[in-house]
Amino acid sequence: MYWDEIWEAADPKRISAYVKKIDLAPDDVIRYLHKRGAVSVCDAGCGCGTFSLKLAANGFSVYGFDIAEKAVEMAADLLKKKGYHGQFKAAGVTDTGYPDHAFDAVVSLDVLDHMPLKDAQRAVPELCRITRPGGCVIISVDRPDEEYETEPHTVNGDGDYLYTEGKWKGRVHHPYTPEELGRLTGKSYVMLEDPEERKGQVYAGDPELGKLTGRKNRMEWNCWETEHYLIYCHPESFAEEHLEEIENWQEKCYDRISKTLGVILDKKIRLYLCASREETETETGCPPCNGMCLDYDLIFAVYNQEIQCLGPHEDAHLLSFQIAVPASVFLREGLAMYFDEAYHGKANRAYAAEWARENAGMNVFGYLDNEQFYSLPEEVSYPLAGALTRWLIDRYGMERYKEFFRTNGDVSAAFQQKAEDVSAAFEAELEKEKD
Repeated sequence: MYWDEIWEAADPKRISAYVKKIDLAPDDVIRYLHKRGAVSVCDAGCGCGTFSLKLAANGFSVYGFDIAEKAVEMAADLLKKKGYHGQFKAAGVTDTGYPDHAFDAVVSLDVLDHMPLKDAQRAVPELCRITRPGGCVIISVDRPDEEYETEPHTVNGDGDYLYTEGKWKGRVHHPYTPEELGRLTGKSYVMLEDPEERKGQVYAGDPELGKLTGRKNRMEWNCWETEHYLIYCHPESFAEEHLEEIENWQEKCYDRISKTLGVILDKKIRLYLCASREETETETGCPPCNGMCLDYDLIFAVYNQEIQCLGPHEDAHLLSFQIAVPASVFLREGLAMYFDEAYHGKANRAYAAEWARENAGMNVFGYLDNEQFYSLPEEVSYPLAGALTRWLIDRYGMERYKEFFRTNGDVSAAFQQKAEDVSAAFEAELEKEKD
């Protein structure tokens, strides 16, 4: 295959010289990933690993794959020589072999335009499949220069350039316009183009910029500005009828969370009040839900006659991310549930007492592991996390809890006790709920 031959014939000295020129400082892609709270990032079509190296240098857990086995070997060796760790394998973008929702984000830089259009149409859903709900996919394509036109090639019915002679013999290229990228990605992920940082760079994941995908048939939004929010409602909607009530409640939530955590956002929260759960799916590309935050300043929530999904849960996520973005979902949801205080009208502590009754002696900190957290039903995991968070804050104070949050749940570092001892004390406290 073309790319196997290219990487097998690659000059190590040229690659080494190229690697030395790499600027590892955060660029717009890195900053965007940090804003989205990504921890695990997959470099799809990683090549020799230069962007994987940049991801690792900026604190991400790095995974990567490439269709060329030689490239995968080079990527793994590069990170190892630079003192970083990454998990790489040989695979193609149309069939990665990863499980569903494996990563917080997937980055595919200058890959999809180097394959036939039909393969790219299969690749996009695959990259979305391996990205967790609420995560993001980032795609870039080369902006063709004169050489793309002058090298000998034919053009097929899909607009693919098939290079027949010369140095690019066997290569495929498909030139994309922003409109074509919109059609390629459909509604799964909304695309944002940033022409300054990287020519042809395309980001996925910001629903506010859906106009770039040609999805102008969405419902109209009106915007109202408060001290800490930009609140978007549909004209003459149920939300608009209750706007003053919504504004007052959200500002109270923000004030409470901000004062409790000692943090503020450097910009206003964009709060989109959707007419239905189905509309959240349309706007975000994620499964239908009552509410979610997708960026460090962006919330989508349902507000209609049956569902009024207002703060503080998603707002607490956004403000807590000013402290840290821990990898543990148990930590992130625990702090949000601390502010909620209850789950569907029933106190968090009551749910936690029921859990303790059925799981005596179990170390609650085991749920810091995301797989263990997701093994529990939501009506157990969320309130249990919230109850533990309240107990830890009441027992040790907010500053020590924030250290626990920053260290992704390092019990001994934050509380100077063993995790099993702290868990036993929490269980003993819940025993009082049984009486």
